[in-house]
Amino acid sequence: MNKKVVWLVVLCMMLSMALLVGCAPNNENPANDEPEVTALPAQTITVAAAASLQEPLAEAIALYNQAQPNVTVDASYGSSGALLEQIQNGAPVDIFLSASKKYMTKADEAGLLAADTAFDWLTNSLVVATSAQSDLTLASLEDVVALNNIALGTPESVPAGKYAKEALTNAGLWEQAEAKAVYAKDVKSVASYVESGSADVGFIYASDTVGREGIKTQFTVDSSLHSPIVYPVGIIGTTQVMEAAKSFTDFLKTDDAKAIFANYGFGAAE
Repeated sequence: MNKKVVWLVVLCMMLSMALLVGCAPNNENPANDEPEVTALPAQTITVAAAASLQEPLAEAIALYNQAQPNVTVDASYGSSGALLEQIQNGAPVDIFLSASKKYMTKADEAGLLAADTAFDWLTNSLVVATSAQSDLTLASLEDVVALNNIALGTPESVPAGKYAKEALTNAGLWEQAEAKAVYAKDVKSVASYVESGSADVGFIYASDTVGREGIKTQFTVDSSLHSPIVYPVGIIGTTQVMEAAKSFTDFLKTDDAKAIFANYGFGAAE
């Protein structure tokens, strides 16, 4: 056999081996290495959430359920102070989402939280707002206290009201504002008073103005005049669904969840 024939045979063998290797199944597909989310069994998580979280939290729950379709997240909303009181009185709550660190600290001091489950989650801003139909132009807290009806959440139980009182007190204007105050059970009620024109002006969160064409933001309150607006999360120690509760609070930390809240004007605390 001459050299040319030998080389042709060798070349054919090499080509055949290359084709066999190319057709072999690839067991190193990166997609196969990604950990799969373990679906939890059917159960219900009860969440007590600050009223200002209502719209974005509903969207976040829907997204969470794409990964955990068997878990029902039952959310109720109200002022953080009122929600804490319900938890203290034995309400069956698994997760507490507060609009103030004050109430999460109280829950922790009362021994209501599961160990090492609380964390700072979101931030917000306090704004002065009027009805979109209002002809008012306001630039300062002095302008606010010159009006007749000033809506704010009850400071003792509504964090937004507490922040408003702090700002007015530190500006030396609380006594004037208190005489004209219209109190509401939560910040959503304040927004409704403002939007309907039932109050001349109100203190609400920046997030409460998103998507509400009936409300006009006059100005953002100087954050140095009040405590930092931070939304903490905590799991209640008596929960019977700890795995699911932890799954949901871990989800709230994800970029996908935070993006939903960012669309509503919230910032990230972490």
